[in-house]
Amino acid sequence: MKEKQNLPFIVIRGAVNGDISAINDVLNFYKGYIITLSGGGCIPRNEHEYNHMDYEMSELLKARLVEKILEFRLE
Repeated sequence: MKEKQNLPFIVIRGAVNGDISAINDVLNFYKGYIITLSGGGCIPRNEHEYNHMDYEMSELLKARLVEKILEFRLE
C-alpha cells in the first residue's frame, strides 16, 4: 500500500506568498485528484478502454485552486 505524502510546509508557505514554483508544486501534488474530478476515468467501448477528460473542467479546477491558494492566509 502506497503511503500518502503531504506537501511540505515550506511549499505551502511559498505558494501562499505567490512563489510560482511552489504553486506549480501544489498543482502537481493535486494533479491526480484534478484529473479524477475532470472525468479522467476510462470509458469502455468495443472491448477497448479510452481515457476521457474534460480539459475545460481541468483548467477551471486549476484556476480555482490557484485562486484559493493566493487567498489563503497563514496566521
